[in-house]
Amino acid sequence: MLWMMTAERPELSETAHCEHIVRLAESGLALVTLRSSAFPETTGLCRAARRIKQDAPRLTVFVRGEPDLASRCGADGLHLSSRDLDKVRAVRRSFPALRIAVSTHAPDEFEQAFAEGADFAIYGPIFPPLSKPDDPRQTVPPVRRSDLYLIGGINRDRADRLIRQGFRDLAAVSLFYSQTAYDEIRYLVRLMHEVIS
Repeated sequence: MLWMMTAERPELSETAHCEHIVRLAESGLALVTLRSSAFPETTGLCRAARRIKQDAPRLTVFVRGEPDLASRCGADGLHLSSRDLDKVRAVRRSFPALRIAVSTHAPDEFEQAFAEGADFAIYGPIFPPLSKPDDPRQTVPPVRRSDLYLIGGINRDRADRLIRQGFRDLAAVSLFYSQTAYDEIRYLVRLMHEVIS
């Protein structure tokens, strides 16, 4: 499945950004994380989450930040950073309806996230990130594990290669903002069904 991490896009108004995400969902996007860099005001983030949930009800919407914000926004889940691994258990207790995702950069981090009660982990960077060209982190080898999404420098060609190697859960930023994003998503979803079936 494909997971989008939103990014700051000054050329997109809040409405246009929401419409773009809904079109991606219609093309096959399964999950999205709304980040404050894309929707800087809390009210705008919540408006976006509600609008996307209304217009793309099958899309699973996560909010990056605090659990009360995700809950207030009507999101399906909360996306935590790796430095918040110690919060997973408390969030699970206090907000049992929220699904929890954690960004991780090492196998011990995603294993800890799952042990603490996270539903998903995002693991990377698999390739040098396209959205962060100055990112100093070393790349990591891809790992196949249930509910683990690979991220980092994933464009259509790299996604194609990973899918053909049996990796089916991919997350990205830049892939979803390309000029041909809708066609690329449809192609990758079709490829997943062909390869995984």
